[in-house]
Amino acid sequence: MLTLAIAEARAQFSSVLTRVQAGEEVTITRGKQGEPIAVVIPFETWEKKRPKKRKLGTLAHWNVDVEVPKMSEAELLGYPEDAFDHLIVK
Repeated sequence: MLTLAIAEARAQFSSVLTRVQAGEEVTITRGKQGEPIAVVIPFETWEKKRPKKRKLGTLAHWNVDVEVPKMSEAELLGYPEDAFDHLIVK
């Protein structure tokens, strides 16, 4: 893996991209300590590692209509309607 400072990477940008396209990974560093701030990798490598897209609405083809009744938190939890009245500041 090639490691370059920001200034070197900027000056040799075309050759850096050529090396990346050939399959090499390039680390870009900053500062006197050479703190790594980025890694440039080939697109194919990135594409293989990224999370796969998930298709939304996988049950849409079922044509199911669902009605959800409006419920208070108390009803949802199975408590009497006035169970939380003492917690509410009016």
